[in-house]
Amino acid sequence: MEKNDLCPVCNSKGIKVKSITVKHLVIDELADQISDDTYFICMNEDCDVVYYKLNNEKIFYIKEVKVPVWLKKDASPKFICYCNQVTEQQIINAVALLFKKLLVKL
Repeated sequence: MEKNDLCPVCNSKGIKVKSITVKHLVIDELADQISDDTYFICMNEDCDVVYYKLNNEKIFYIKEVKVPVWLKKDASPKFICYCNQVTEQQIINAVALLFKKLLVKL
């Protein structure tokens, strides 16, 4: 684990994300601040940091993204797919409906 992989606020391990992801999800006023560098997403559900840049040069907080971030505490709705706005609840409902249909066939 490299030190620059860690969230600058909570020191949790981050996961690499592409800059295009960050650019699409931060509020429009901040999109021009996104460079083509590597970014990370903080995986700590209790931390207010969502994205940060290598060497902690730039930090984006929960209030600076357009949509609720699925892994952060109290995110509502929890999007599974941001592009198509598919939520966790929609997936649960679809699986439950499919299961119900399968049971009827038995």
